[in-house]
Amino acid sequence: MAVGAGSYSDWQAVFSDFQASTGLLQNATYSLPRATNPRLAGGMTWSGAEYVAFLKAIYNRSFLSQSSHDAMFSDQILELPIESSPIDDLNEEWHYGYGVWLECRNSVFNCTEIEYYSSPGAYGAYPFINFNKNFFGMISMQDTLDSNIKGYDLFRAVQQLSEDWAECN
Repeated sequence: MAVGAGSYSDWQAVFSDFQASTGLLQNATYSLPRATNPRLAGGMTWSGAEYVAFLKAIYNRSFLSQSSHDAMFSDQILELPIESSPIDDLNEEWHYGYGVWLECRNSVFNCTEIEYYSSPGAYGAYPFINFNKNFFGMISMQDTLDSNIKGYDLFRAVQQLSEDWAECN
């Protein structure tokens, strides 16, 4: 859709335009399944420093309009049935915004206030934002394909320490 809507020649032109206009993810590439047909949900190769800068830009609202930011972090599947989800193994029901999970640590989505917005990567990375406690961060790792839950599990093991650290600042 982005290629057609923006009259770009291909996906790489879309991504190059994003890099040029934001200054973000300058060395990142889409490698899954291939550069000309990226797997947007977990197909990017990046450095931890690059992705943290990307998270910071989202957190600080420095490249999205207010309406785009609000849409990104709002529940886009509220009334839809969930037949299958990549996080089914967690026994938690999360909903989805635009490119971001709205974490609800219950077996039924009944969270009135979302604490963690995240996007577990296909190789185990776990980037997150917590607007309520005013911090963001990520577990940066590369495991095998489809190890997205490993980063989440690692974060949960240090979550309280992370929140305590965030309160110190």
